[in-house]
Amino acid sequence: GLILLGAVGWILYVSIEFYQETEESGWSNDALRNPYLAAQQFMNRSDIEVTDVDSLARLDELSSVGTLFFSDANQVQSPRQLEQVMDWLDVGGNVIYSANSTASEDDLLLEEFEVGVDWADYETESNSEDKPFSETMREYNRQLEEGKTREEIARSLADDDISITRVTFGDDIGDIEVAFDNSRVLSHPYIDDSDYVEGEHKPFSWSVSDSGVHMMQFEVGSGLLTIVSDPNIWNSYQIDLFDHAYLLWLLSSEEGNFAILRSVVRDSISTLMKRNASELLIAAGLLILIWIWRLGYRFGRLVPRDLSRTRAMGEHFSSVSHYLWHRRYGS
Repeated sequence: GLILLGAVGWILYVSIEFYQETEESGWSNDALRNPYLAAQQFMNRSDIEVTDVDSLARLDELSSVGTLFFSDANQVQSPRQLEQVMDWLDVGGNVIYSANSTASEDDLLLEEFEVGVDWADYETESNSEDKPFSETMREYNRQLEEGKTREEIARSLADDDISITRVTFGDDIGDIEVAFDNSRVLSHPYIDDSDYVEGEHKPFSWSVSDSGVHMMQFEVGSGLLTIVSDPNIWNSYQIDLFDHAYLLWLLSSEEGNFAILRSVVRDSISTLMKRNASELLIAAGLLILIWIWRLGYRFGRLVPRDLSRTRAMGEHFSSVSHYLWHRRYGS
């Protein structure tokens, strides 16, 4: 009996098929809300604490921060904000600033440093023929099956939208490769004319691709200002490409933490109240119901008075006379 039972159990065990299944749950709500979450996690793993800042008004509170990254362009629009950033740089802070071609004229920081932002000029050759999209995808899938990385595939395809910018950091580090968006380029009078002496601030370093300048650096007091044409190289979609993460680490200050100044997407007021003040909402609802009930007790038509049941005038006189007689003679 035991042998038969064991044989049946072994047959059942052999017939069972074991497999592993992986489900893609997609990005978390934090990742969808914060496009630079991957950059924050990378900096945290590099022993650099990251802080989210939603306004330059909180800049004075960041005494331990060494690097301030402006993830959104056109954030310095008042003389007070420009003074705050310049004071930050004078005392030795690092600033990574994003430029925007559509609103560069309203940006006081770019105006202070005479940095212009333009759309890149693309030169088309009549003899060149564009590859069909299907052919490009077949080539991409073929190289992907060969085990090549996304960076290697991008280099081999040599797409017009991906132009490598080589950023030089001296002999110790060498050149690193960055894929900036080619649609925006930076300009400065000193880069075009080395004899330019009118401006107060001149870049000491700039990085160029086939489309133009994408990054330039200024020494301001004891600090360092880095202006980039495309901050999206550090978002969660692109930070793992080429040397994007390494560049962000190199631009961060050796002292202090790292702060990202961005437009924080917050929950709505109704969501915050449901989460943190549910008792208050219930109490307010009860008060509204009581107020509606109090107003509704006279709701509807009034019942007319029955005039047939009123007393006659003679009965009133009789009652008053009896009352007065009892008061005078009743005692």
